[in-house]
Amino acid sequence: MEYRDEVLGYSFHLPDGWRVDKTVRPLTFFGPRGRVGLAEEHIQVKVGDILLGYREAAAREEFMAEPTALVERGALGAETNVVVCKWHDRTEISAVRDGVHYMILGGQ
Repeated sequence: MEYRDEVLGYSFHLPDGWRVDKTVRPLTFFGPRGRVGLAEEHIQVKVGDILLGYREAAAREEFMAEPTALVERGALGAETNVVVCKWHDRTEISAVRDGVHYMILGGQ
């Protein structure tokens, strides 16, 4: 599936069988086995402002660090101002572009 947000100007592709659930907030996508209340096969996207002190990846990397998670820098398409935080059952991706914070949360 392709998701396109014309207002905010971003888009992405998900594998066949994934769907958007417009009844859930924040913006939520489910895979073939995913559903509300189930921790697997879901992705949530949050878009908003970010405090000035957290616009740089190093500050977000330090803020997101937890003893049970692997935190590292990454890329999201062409965007390199990205921090990825991985636990055994979920992943958070934080990217900032033009002062807008994109947070992508996914489970198994």
